[in-house]
Amino acid sequence: MTKNGLSGEQAVEEAVKTLRAVWDTVRQCDENAPSSSDRLLIAVDDARRLNPEWWRLCSIADDDVIFQCNTCGRLQTISIRGICPRYRCPGILKEIRVLNLEPNHYRLLYEANLPAPPRVEEHTAQLDKEKAREFQRDFREGKIHVLSCSTTFELGVDLGDLDTIFLRNVPPEAFNYTQRVGRAGRRSAYPGFAITYCRRGPHDLYHFSEPERMLSGRVRSPVLRLENIKIITRHIAATALSQFFRTFEERFKTVEKLFKDLERPSIVADFKAFLQNKKPELEESLQIIVPPNAQVGLDDGTWIDKISGDESRFSLAQGEVSSDYRTVVSLRKTAFERGDDRTVVWAGARAKTIAEEDVLSFLSRKAVIPKYGFPVDVVELVHCLINSLNMY
Repeated sequence: MTKNGLSGEQAVEEAVKTLRAVWDTVRQCDENAPSSSDRLLIAVDDARRLNPEWWRLCSIADDDVIFQCNTCGRLQTISIRGICPRYRCPGILKEIRVLNLEPNHYRLLYEANLPAPPRVEEHTAQLDKEKAREFQRDFREGKIHVLSCSTTFELGVDLGDLDTIFLRNVPPEAFNYTQRVGRAGRRSAYPGFAITYCRRGPHDLYHFSEPERMLSGRVRSPVLRLENIKIITRHIAATALSQFFRTFEERFKTVEKLFKDLERPSIVADFKAFLQNKKPELEESLQIIVPPNAQVGLDDGTWIDKISGDESRFSLAQGEVSSDYRTVVSLRKTAFERGDDRTVVWAGARAKTIAEEDVLSFLSRKAVIPKYGFPVDVVELVHCLINSLNMY
């Protein structure tokens, strides 16, 4: 309105009058509408919203004329005196044909056909040979878009135009990594792209801290160090715990049975007292399995503190699980007091999970006893304690 010679105050006054007249007209029409679904504005509490039944979408052909602001670039299907309706935009709407518009990424996406749903399959050693060959063929031909594989694709499979690989954990060795990521990027002018997800296990975190160790491609000869103190200490703990569980069988069932009271646990103190009582008998057995030169305290009795002292893995595990349990119990109590049923159910389920965990799983997960894998942290060797039990 200011472009037509009105002052700022006059323009505001005229705009208010116009909007009020529009509002009154729409409201009067809605009052006379035969049903609520025929109204333009639908009542929502003390406000109004546009009736979605009034909306209409119309396609625009390449030869159709629309309007584009010469300042902000916005497109409009109608023009009122060439004024851009965008708030505070001083631009003027100009006629333009759709075919003369500059290319726009999102408009091109809307105009293109929608892609078909991707096909995802799993390829493992459990598949029969014919099905495995079918999946390989369909994947090469593009009929399968995502193929989740075990190590079956690590060697001897040519995938041709594969460009992207996702590894769900860090491979055991550099040659494994090379074989897996080497499946991609074999076409000229098409680089391969590999993403490796590092889990919170010791192996993955070790290589995450220094990825060059995996990327360098150096292959080391396999080495087994019998003098590894941490591993020896865990074997000592496993042997001692096997004797402890033979004496107190009821504490071998669940974590709750192991700790007796998860909020005030006593397992480490009970275990240490047991070791002191059975010290000569246990040391005689440990001398058989521990390497002669291993400095683990068998000669002076300090091995007991290594597996049941305040700084032992067992003591740290006891503190961690007790703290987690107390936190969940406290959270459940607080949620119950404020009526948060959802959190009450979650906290109760979490407390139950902590309490009912298998003792072997708990001890191996907390690195109190050995945990073996093939190739790395995959298959737990649960017969460690069983073999130790058979020694007695």
